[in-house]
Amino acid sequence: MSIFNNQTEEATKCNELINTALKLQEEGKATIETSTNQFDEDMIGISLKGSTAYFWFSLRWEYNAVMFEHRYNQANGTIIKGFTTGYNFLEKLGLNN
Repeated sequence: MSIFNNQTEEATKCNELINTALKLQEEGKATIETSTNQFDEDMIGISLKGSTAYFWFSLRWEYNAVMFEHRYNQANGTIIKGFTTGYNFLEKLGLNN
C-alpha cells in the first residue's frame, strides 16, 4: 500500500518500516502520522499504543534508507534525538536485522 507519492517498490527498507507501521495500526497497536521535513523529504511518525511519544523517521527513497529524526513526546513537548533512540525503537519493532 502506498501512503506517500514518492514511494517506490525499490525502496525496500522504507517500505518495510511503512508496512510494519500500517500493520501495527490495523491491529490497534500503534498510530501513524505522515509529514515532510525541512528538506521536503517524506516522514513517518509512529506512536505505540499507550505512549504519548512519536518516533519520526525520514524516508530517503533514492537511497533506500530510513533515517531517525527525533522522538517527540506530546505530553511534555520534549524532543530527543540520537542514533540509539531510533535504533532501539526499530529493534523493538523487529526491524534491525
